[in-house]
Amino acid sequence: MTDVERPSTVEADAAADNTSNNNETTTSHEEKANAAEDAVVEESTEKPDPSPGNSLSLPIARVKRIIKQDDEITACSTSAVYAIASATELFIKHFTEQALLRTKFEKRKKMSYNDFAEAVSSVNELQFLSSKYRPRRQKRLNHSNPIGGSTYKIPDFSPYLKSDRNTDGNRAAAYFVVGTLGMVSAAAAKATVQDFLSSMSASADVLALAKVEVNLAAVPEGKNIIVKWRGKPVFIRHRTAHEIAEARAVPISALRDPQTDEQRVKDPAWLIMLGICTHLGCVPIGEAGDYNGWFCPCHGSHYDISGRIRKGPAPLNLEIPEYELNDGELVIG
Repeated sequence: MTDVERPSTVEADAAADNTSNNNETTTSHEEKANAAEDAVVEESTEKPDPSPGNSLSLPIARVKRIIKQDDEITACSTSAVYAIASATELFIKHFTEQALLRTKFEKRKKMSYNDFAEAVSSVNELQFLSSKYRPRRQKRLNHSNPIGGSTYKIPDFSPYLKSDRNTDGNRAAAYFVVGTLGMVSAAAAKATVQDFLSSMSASADVLALAKVEVNLAAVPEGKNIIVKWRGKPVFIRHRTAHEIAEARAVPISALRDPQTDEQRVKDPAWLIMLGICTHLGCVPIGEAGDYNGWFCPCHGSHYDISGRIRKGPAPLNLEIPEYELNDGELVIG
């Protein structure tokens, strides 16, 4: 070998060395990448609880592969993988129970997709799942077009219909009938109520006794007459001037039921009052007693010429009824 050929041989050896170094470098990078990929889920000194209550149904290897799909996770311990798997199982159990409750509430035997979707959408914190698992609309059967078609044929009544039907006229006739029935019903109701109220009113004989007319010209001065009004006796006294003066001379302080003679009469000559004792309802005797008025023999009540109680158990004066005096005519009631 000549001196000229030696440098080329040295250069060839150097190139071979560089190629082998590059191959070793590439191999070391691949080994590091594989090691980093395997280190995504690394073993640690932490160990999951091996008790029977914490046993998992999800395979740990599948959970590890799901975790590896996230490029941002570079390392994860076995206990973390176990916790993620356990939480996932709890999540599945919880929403399965919620979907089952909905299934039982609707009295169905088979759990559907909508049951789970409704359970997820009811939780506000799971909006990211609600957008993916939305309840599907139920397809309702059209009863007008049943499955398999209907064998019932609707008859055609068009040949029996009038060709010149007037809907406005029919509507007016219907309104007229309804209005007429309403008026007849109102009249019948009015007649019924009127008959019922009239049956509760006073009869004709009672109304005839509601007012009594008396001709005062037939009563001489200083005398009494008794008339019947509404089943009660009425005393009518034609008083003399002496009796009028005597009645008005009595002081108010001497009366048990204070009342002046002017308050008890409309005409001083005529005294009209009910002939019923205010003690127990007896009928007093006229022109008798200690005061020359009326005397009740039942319990000894004495009334004066104005019908005021003066002595005895009666507490009040004789009652004055409603009456009118019109030119010698007396109308009681």
